[in-house]
Amino acid sequence: MAKCRYARVGIDPVIEKIGNAAQAGTLPVQVFAAQMAPGAAGVQVQTTKEGTGSQKLKASLESLAGSIPVTLVEGREIHGLDGTNQPPPSTPVP
Repeated sequence: MAKCRYARVGIDPVIEKIGNAAQAGTLPVQVFAAQMAPGAAGVQVQTTKEGTGSQKLKASLESLAGSIPVTLVEGREIHGLDGTNQPPPSTPVP
């Protein structure tokens, strides 16, 4: 069994920083999601096709991640996961 390179305690704050930067719109390219990379080898970031080759995005993410490696993969925007973005409850008909 292979040992994981990074622990959640180190990865989770980086994922949170990336998520906050993405929501604030401060990254040079759109980021859809960030998660622990396979085998806990760092952080994997989902972005646009153009984003996967963006050196500006890579540099921005690396500055947020410190010594934890960041890999970029093509992904899709996720819709409808915000629990606050639900339709209002229907009013019962008497």
